[in-house]
Amino acid sequence: MAAAWTADRKALTVAVINPTESTQTLGLEIRDAALADNGTLRRMARPSLTANVVVDTEPGVNIEEQSLDAIPANPMVAPFSVSLYEFPVN
Repeated sequence: MAAAWTADRKALTVAVINPTESTQTLGLEIRDAALADNGTLRRMARPSLTANVVVDTEPGVNIEEQSLDAIPANPMVAPFSVSLYEFPVN
């Protein structure tokens, strides 16, 4: 897990990698930052450890984007995934 401000300091990005076969629950607490409740989650996940990306075929790795209406206190992180949470400054 890592967190960083965007270059213009208008948003905080939190990156979480789960290299395990099981869903993990994260305790997320952000202090001393005036962030908006809404945000965006971008997740790259694959259905199995052996999934591949091959030209001209359905991708074995999916990239999902979803809107968040609150900063999650205990987000669940999918197996074999990279999750990027982005929260704008209030």
